[in-house]
Amino acid sequence: MKYWVVCCNVGHCGTNRSRDMGLAIEAKDALTAMSIARHFPGVKHHGTKYFSSVREITEEEYRERRKESAYIKALRY
Repeated sequence: MKYWVVCCNVGHCGTNRSRDMGLAIEAKDALTAMSIARHFPGVKHHGTKYFSSVREITEEEYRERRKESAYIKALRY
């Protein structure tokens, strides 16, 4: 398995507002990682235009990103 960071838009932040969130996901390829990210709560999921980027990361970076919730990071002001 490979490790990915999927940057996507999170809704439910008020009228016509959204925030970017980077989700650390373990998957076999980038498309599978995007498909997994689409089903996370709050992620806008109608169309791929809500995904900013997908990049492969190391296992160490994956473990670091998983220590703190991506939702907490995304909703900081």
